[in-house]
Amino acid sequence: MWNQDSDPLDRMLATAPALVGYRISWLANTLTGPLYRAWEVREGLSRPDFVVMLWLTEMPGLTAQQIAGPSSLPKNSISRAVGRLIKAGRVSRRPHPGDSRAALMELTEAGHALLARLLPELRAREAAMLAPLSPRERATLLALLGKLTRRDDGWGGGEGA
Repeated sequence: MWNQDSDPLDRMLATAPALVGYRISWLANTLTGPLYRAWEVREGLSRPDFVVMLWLTEMPGLTAQQIAGPSSLPKNSISRAVGRLIKAGRVSRRPHPGDSRAALMELTEAGHALLARLLPELRAREAAMLAPLSPRERATLLALLGKLTRRDDGWGGGEGA
């Protein structure tokens, strides 16, 4: 029986059936959740909107399909985000030269300016999350996360996997 005087988060983080998965999910939600909520109110920017913009800042010229799979967000969420971002003037698109059904997307100046304001907030929150770790522990964490996220054994798989 759970002791009502103990911290429920401590209990959950120690005993959840998917111990590693739950901890990773909790960290991700705790890191980004407050930011996504603030950005939604302040900028009208949803999580999928931010994801699309983040991918396009790193790789201009991607299609929505190229973002949907590896981002693990549903295709319809990416499609709606692209529509909102185009309407808001944050993303532009042009026809794909080899596929008449696809469009290549890029951030506009307004999109770049918005990310320039938002990324420092994300970096500061991430730094606060990682503050208890030594530089060596941070390097180890990044190496382990990299090993888990850059697998080639088909474990991931994107949407719905």
